[in-house]
Amino acid sequence: MSLGLVVSRNRTAILGLTALLAAAGLWAARRMPLAIFPEVAFHRITVIAHAGHLPVEQTLTTVTQPLEAALTTVPGLERIRSQTSRGGVQIDLTYAWSTDLLPTLQRVQAAMEEVRPSLPPGSDMEARLLDTSAFPIVGIAVTSRERSLAQMSDFVIYEAAPRFRTLPGVYRVELSGAKIREYALTVDPVALIQHRLDLASVAEAVRRANVIAAGGEVRDGYRLVLTVVQGHGTEVGTLRDIVVADDHGVPVRLGDIAEIEAAVREDFIRTAANGETAVLIGVSRQPHGDTIAIADGVRQRLGELERTHPEYAFSIFYDQSDLVRAAIRSVRDSILLGLVLAVGTIFVFIADLRATLVAAAVIPAAVAIACLALHATGMTFNLMTLGGIAAAIGLVLDDAIVVVENWHRHRALGERGDAGLAAAIGEIARPLVGSTLTPVAVLLPLGLLGGVPGAFFRPLAATMSLALLVSLALAVTFTPALTAAVEPAEPPSARTGPGDRVATWLAGLYGRGLRWLLERAWVALLAGTAVLAV
Repeated sequence: MSLGLVVSRNRTAILGLTALLAAAGLWAARRMPLAIFPEVAFHRITVIAHAGHLPVEQTLTTVTQPLEAALTTVPGLERIRSQTSRGGVQIDLTYAWSTDLLPTLQRVQAAMEEVRPSLPPGSDMEARLLDTSAFPIVGIAVTSRERSLAQMSDFVIYEAAPRFRTLPGVYRVELSGAKIREYALTVDPVALIQHRLDLASVAEAVRRANVIAAGGEVRDGYRLVLTVVQGHGTEVGTLRDIVVADDHGVPVRLGDIAEIEAAVREDFIRTAANGETAVLIGVSRQPHGDTIAIADGVRQRLGELERTHPEYAFSIFYDQSDLVRAAIRSVRDSILLGLVLAVGTIFVFIADLRATLVAAAVIPAAVAIACLALHATGMTFNLMTLGGIAAAIGLVLDDAIVVVENWHRHRALGERGDAGLAAAIGEIARPLVGSTLTPVAVLLPLGLLGGVPGAFFRPLAATMSLALLVSLALAVTFTPALTAAVEPAEPPSARTGPGDRVATWLAGLYGRGLRWLLERAWVALLAGTAVLAV
């Protein structure tokens, strides 16, 4: 049994199945995450460690070298590179592309914990997996003409940033330019000598005084009261009363030997926006997080903060969702343009409204089913997948036009019903398969690329290949089935559209030009040589 007969006898099932798949594709498209880049892991882990303000030489020997020695034991490491600065180090670990990075990240963190006891006291470390979700997707600047930098930093740290962290899909909220409040002590060296003290004893006294600890429990009848010892100072007056030592029965207070003033912790970073001192907030998304949903949530939270805190000004200086929205608009425009071209081309050449609507229905169906395939393979909407859909629209349109035009030609010859459908499909099935699989074969090398280029171009090749294969399946099933379903009971009178007259004129012009060129073969040879030379 030929393919045409199968399609003709099962057209209701084919149309129903296509409608279900297209509906499922629309459902999947609404739930697919939107991002600017594909989900790419760069097979690189960055380890960042801080150890106060140690000199570079001491940081190198006490932090960098122990960490490097521990991290080189993690399997799969291809290259390790470190950059040491005053009190800090950044170590970049590059692994083979065949390495599973999540277990590798856990091994890196375990190696870091093994070496932690040997690092200087107070050192902190973190390991980050470098992928496309590690970069902020929304950047926010907070400024104020009524509040100091310290007050603005407190607002961002304790109120603004926690609101953004609760948004679904947010991975990390990072701050730049925010200052931590602290008190600066300017110790009088003469007073230290008089009381026979040193800086270490002063620092130890301040450390002991700033403590919150459980003091035990007190029973009061049937009640059990828990006690807490608080010794932290939050005001200048409280800090001045801290007893540093006892000098012959006389307590030596911190205010007797040092000047105390409010300050902020210096990190040698200054940020500004619109010419004013600012605190910058960077919001990054989780893998497979929806960029547009997160950006919309950030704007909503910013609106709430603006209403409750008019003394602060908020501005978004970077938003990846704008690029994603532009890509979505591009795909939408490509689909609409494809529909217009399909309707215009077929109607101009065959002047048949039913056949024109059949070709126009193929494009949204092919795009919807391709989205279902992308969702099933775990892909997201990004510049590569959306670009692949937009680029495949023309090829999808070509398949539909070929099938509809050939069916219309057979009807003009008097072939109708199952026999006409079988003849029309059988005539173009093999050429159609070959013409569709050829670009798929061309895209195959993109899918086989390795490294970062392969990680970026593989979604593009996969999207275009899926769209072309879906187009081929629809061209040999859905398009003829729908054409047969809308075929009128009585054959229409033969009509020629304006495109037929243009095609006839072009064919005659081509024939005359070809005859002239064959009579003067040296002209063709000379023109070909000139083209190759250029």
